[in-house]
Amino acid sequence: MRKFSVLIATLLATTTHQVAYAAETASDATSAEEQAAAPATHSAAHSAAHSTPDAPAAKAFSTGVARGRDLLDTAISASVIDEADLPKLSVSSIAGIMQNIPGIRAETSDVDGFSAITVRGLPLSADGSKFLQLQEDGLPVLEFGDLHFASVDQFLRADLTLSQVQAIRGGSASTFASNSPGGVVNFISRTGEVEGGLLQVSSGVGHDLKRVDFAYGSPLGEGWRFHVGGFYR
Repeated sequence: MRKFSVLIATLLATTTHQVAYAAETASDATSAEEQAAAPATHSAAHSAAHSTPDAPAAKAFSTGVARGRDLLDTAISASVIDEADLPKLSVSSIAGIMQNIPGIRAETSDVDGFSAITVRGLPLSADGSKFLQLQEDGLPVLEFGDLHFASVDQFLRADLTLSQVQAIRGGSASTFASNSPGGVVNFISRTGEVEGGLLQVSSGVGHDLKRVDFAYGSPLGEGWRFHVGGFYR
């Protein structure tokens, strides 16, 4: 009887020890999983907090080429001044804008008309743009740019309706436009794809300048849209 009691006590002690060991092992495994998950969570949060911002949208280019493409994905010498860059130039004339295009030389007094414009490497005519064609929305303003007292920038104005300026120097310019061995500069207008308008008042300091610019556009529905604008001085 005593041996039977000792055997039962031994079995109970062994079972209790095994249960306690199993519980301790499970607890240790849970703690290890929590410790392994904590750095991963911290690393994910750190990565999210220090993730790089989205890259800026690429500038599209469609002037003087057979197919529109990314400005950085072209072998020709091209430049784009978009609607975000135009207000930073603080100029109100065509030649003043073209002075900010690399490789283009423009002599002007920052007034409309009577400007001399050319591309680097080609001679500068007395007035106008003899080797460079200026376009508005893809159409030439004048077929001949070196007419005396009738330069291209007398028939083209820069105001708030201007969306962007695309320029190509050499390359395929003479293939897609006449009188353009030096290049093509295309002034592209807003089209009213986004509803909204602008109003700008300019006044001179030290010289007489009073000018008001306005522009407004909006979609009309079913694929129709409009945009109007201009200036008074």
